[in-house]
Amino acid sequence: MDISSFREVFAAEARDYLQSLNEDLLEFERNPQDQGTVDDMFRAAHSLKGMAGTMGFDELAEFTHEMESVLDLLRTGELQLTTEVINVLFRSVDTLELLLEQTISEEPISPYDEQVRSLKALIQHASLAPPPTTGGEHFSAELNVFNRETIKQGIAQGYQAFSVSVVLRPNTILKSVRVFTVFQALEQVATVIQSNPPIQDLDDEKFDRQFVLVILTKESAHHIRQLVEGIPEIESADVQSISLAEAGEGAEAVEQAAEETAASSDAAVSAAPIRGHRQDPLVRVETERLDKLINLVGELVISRTQVIEMVKGGEATDRMGAVDQLDRITTELQYAAMSLRMVPIKQVFDRFPRMVRDLAQSRGKEINLEIFGETTELDRSIVNQIGDPLVHLIRNSIDHGIEPKEERIAKGKPGAGTIRLNARHEGSYILIEIMDDGKGLDVNRIRDKAVERNLLPEGTKEISMGEAVNLLFQPGFSTAEIVTDLSGRGVGLDAVKAVVESLSGTISVESEPGKSTRTTIKLPLTLAIIKALLVKVDGETVAIPIQAVRENIQIESEQIKTVQQRPVIMLRNEVLPLYDLAQCLGFTPVDTSGPLPVIIVEVRGSKVGFIVEDLIGQQEIVIKSLSGIVGDIKGVAGATILGNGRIALIIDNSTLIG
Repeated sequence: MDISSFREVFAAEARDYLQSLNEDLLEFERNPQDQGTVDDMFRAAHSLKGMAGTMGFDELAEFTHEMESVLDLLRTGELQLTTEVINVLFRSVDTLELLLEQTISEEPISPYDEQVRSLKALIQHASLAPPPTTGGEHFSAELNVFNRETIKQGIAQGYQAFSVSVVLRPNTILKSVRVFTVFQALEQVATVIQSNPPIQDLDDEKFDRQFVLVILTKESAHHIRQLVEGIPEIESADVQSISLAEAGEGAEAVEQAAEETAASSDAAVSAAPIRGHRQDPLVRVETERLDKLINLVGELVISRTQVIEMVKGGEATDRMGAVDQLDRITTELQYAAMSLRMVPIKQVFDRFPRMVRDLAQSRGKEINLEIFGETTELDRSIVNQIGDPLVHLIRNSIDHGIEPKEERIAKGKPGAGTIRLNARHEGSYILIEIMDDGKGLDVNRIRDKAVERNLLPEGTKEISMGEAVNLLFQPGFSTAEIVTDLSGRGVGLDAVKAVVESLSGTISVESEPGKSTRTTIKLPLTLAIIKALLVKVDGETVAIPIQAVRENIQIESEQIKTVQQRPVIMLRNEVLPLYDLAQCLGFTPVDTSGPLPVIIVEVRGSKVGFIVEDLIGQQEIVIKSLSGIVGDIKGVAGATILGNGRIALIIDNSTLIG
């Protein structure tokens, strides 16, 4: 069977298991008494190992087996949880992630011997410890009342009853698969009456190397032993006959032991916290199929606009009714299709608890990460791009914001700092906030660095918080005194801002010195179908995304002034740069004699005015990329097809002017 077609499915499920392991390790570190968490980790590692073995990814399966062995020791209490154990397990998850990506992309596998040695050292350490008081895992063929009667009837009908004690070889990777193979082989010549441990425990690999099966057969004991020992990775098979007398012995003792076991299990369950079983409510859909659906809906939106414009010329009420119906249905279909692109921002947020834990530990700081609104949904294309800016902002909070424990206590703050990550919807936008209760922005330090880099004139005494924030967004600006793996290399907030603005979003920073810093990112929910303001320039129609438009005004040519040889206008005591949109796009400049429509647009946090020839109105447009046809064009985000069939350029306000 060709399993290459299952590669992507395997990769998606494996990444889910790795994310689960990361989350559970964080929880287990916080609450070492939660046995359910370590059970969940063991099951995740076991499932990942089985999947990798089935796919033939031997390196991945073997390494997961070593990690599973350590988790099993933690589960049985043979290995005590320490910071070193947690760190080894976290590094093992990192190694698994690397092995997974290299395996899926068919790249050469990086050496991982050192990590294997770390895991084996933990296993060796546990083996030197005193054995647990719960006893060994040796199973015998004890029978319950029902199975004892079944064997009696079988013997009476000429069958032989055997107990088959099977021992697997040490370090067998897929124990449950070997158990299944033994069952399959025996069921060809016998009837399996009972297994010890039970079948479910065998399937979950809740045993060491030995298990016992009770069978009824007409084959000889020698034949049964040869059959089982011929299976790969079986170390030995001991076949013993069960007589009628043996079938009747010890039944009462077995029943009593079963009752005691059930009672103790019930007590353990009642004492343990209730943990819900993980269920994934999502259905994976290929991105290509979603994109095709979105494109079809986009064409439908274009057709709807064409029909509406065509019918507007007539007066028949029945035609208008049909158009209204078409408009309503198309709009509903559009929103339904768009919802398929929406994914929870949890996909991005899930990486941060582990990151904060590791970076805080490396910096010797105590930091708690609080996450809210992780189920908030936005377009998958935005989710794919917003991760790196958020990583940068959180790393900034860890390195620049949160103070060391001693410094915080001296200031009267809790010893552990807090970073709060929050996402919420606000109209057709999503707001993402990163807040820390650290030392805030040091305005004087920012001013000194700006003077040092000639961004401010020598001798500048004071700057406002707003001016300080604007300086932080300057390319290469950093207040770090030394270069670390987190900061000081000059790749600062300007890189974050560039990504946010490429997504038609905005970023703002608020700070209370000595107390907190809050960074807010505002993004549109989707980039596929947007509202735009259509305008005329040099006879051509262009579209300006509505989220960038602040207002539109009309001015006279006499209102245009010149400052530093550049045209400006005064709007409510605010001086705004003025540009000719046609000239910016390489078209014929507009005639400035007479009233001039001006669109006030926000560009990189500042307002500017664009002179246009005429205003057409608002319209929903479908964005079509041009990068694959003519490459990236400065000031142009893409194109759209209008209702009359003509093509209109979509303005990228963040790159239109230098």
